Amino acid sequence: MEIKVIRMSSSFSRYNRQELIRGWDQRRIEKSSVALIGSDLLAGCTSLLLTSLGVGTLEIYDNDLVNIYGKNLFFEADENEPKVEAMERTLKKINPYADISGVNCLPDRHFLAGIIGHPDVIMELTNNTESKKVCLSYGKKLGIPVITGSADDVSGRFYFTRGYDDRSLLLEDYAGKKQGVMPSEILSGVVVENFRKHMAPLSKDEQTIKSMSYNLNSRARFTEAKAGNRANDSDPNVFSKKHATMIGAGALGNFIGIGLALMGVGRLDIIDGDHIEETNLNRQPLFYNSVGQMKAAVLAKRLNKINTDMDARSMARFLDENFEPYFKANKPDIIIDSVDNLSARAIINHYAVEHKIPLVSGGTGPSSGQVMSYIPGKSACLDCRMNVDKEMVEERTVHSCIRDPMPSVVMSNEIVGGIILGEMATTLSPEIYGENVSGIIKYDSSRSNWAGVIGSVEKCDCKRGDVKDWMKEVMEKYKT
Repeated sequence: MEIKVIRMSSSFSRYNRQELIRGWDQRRIEKSSVALIGSDLLAGCTSLLLTSLGVGTLEIYDNDLVNIYGKNLFFEADENEPKVEAMERTLKKINPYADISGVNCLPDRHFLAGIIGHPDVIMELTNNTESKKVCLSYGKKLGIPVITGSADDVSGRFYFTRGYDDRSLLLEDYAGKKQGVMPSEILSGVVVENFRKHMAPLSKDEQTIKSMSYNLNSRARFTEAKAGNRANDSDPNVFSKKHATMIGAGALGNFIGIGLALMGVGRLDIIDGDHIEETNLNRQPLFYNSVGQMKAAVLAKRLNKINTDMDARSMARFLDENFEPYFKANKPDIIIDSVDNLSARAIINHYAVEHKIPLVSGGTGPSSGQVMSYIPGKSACLDCRMNVDKEMVEERTVHSCIRDPMPSVVMSNEIVGGIILGEMATTLSPEIYGENVSGIIKYDSSRSNWAGVIGSVEKCDCKRGDVKDWMKEVMEKYKT
């Protein structure tokens, strides 16, 4: 994906970061219309992306009611309120410029045309085969592209079609199953990226893909497979006593945080010293009505509302060599790295190695991203893989996005966030979710094969002492 070179002005639009991408056509996106069928996690995650992206008209159809007890992605809801109405209210706060409507019904063949009309794309994202039949038949009749997708707790699949000619499009393996946040985040990102390529391609050569699968039960992760069969009946409180520390509360941090809350992680410490800017809003959906406030504080507050049993805490500071007392006093079960620079990543890696804490690390670009894990005694640390110590010497300070604008769009952040959640689950509970992969999980929508696992690394025997001594040694070793 190429990058535009433009001169920045003192004022920024909500969509500025995605408009930096060469070939980006925001007007076409703002003129597009989507009929979204469903209100479970797959549809919910997709609605966040479509709203953040700036889709002009979004109509959401379903007839489920809100249960305010437990975990709720759209937390500003009333008991027994139609889910789609709660979604509409929250989504309008996330992007007040979008035309969003929640319709409390699940379309059937008798009155589909009267309520859906002729949107640019229909997205049927329930685990209801009858609803899929109706939407696929309607799309074929009127020539409307249909994206059909389903998920369970550990896997999911989607198809992009212009005609109902294959029973596999009904995704019958998933019928009636509960949708989980890991596959829902990943597939919703893929669904919306496919939609964007269909509606506003960056070039004449850019192509959509016909289908894609994710399965945490498979070592390959992205593979054609039947619905997951390992974790659907697992204890819903499996992570309730786990303590995670997440460094970075930006775009990746938003989606990882949402996932951790919905997965029931008991305690989450969020470390980030940055404040919310208007240009964050196209990819950081939990920061609505909060420009100027600290990212970590706002994120923690809203995650505690998504899951009222969660203890999300904020530390409004950038991670540096002065966090040694924190890691000595609060050794978490896992560290999650969602920062956007290698300097901070080197320090994160040091604390993980020094204190023997598992680490899952992710990074994104406008159309790509990658995830890797460090499990002490089982895999290699980030410095052995990426030479992050040397990079830290060259990139010693954390820059604000405002001072150093870079192109960014929401889809890759949710996809990589979902992948990180999957690897976190395998790290903390391998007896339920299977083994963590030692290779690097790559995503790149500019390639014909969008995602997969590459490489496999041996464990390292790195040891670290005091962080300030290490810092001094590294600066001496790599100084120019």
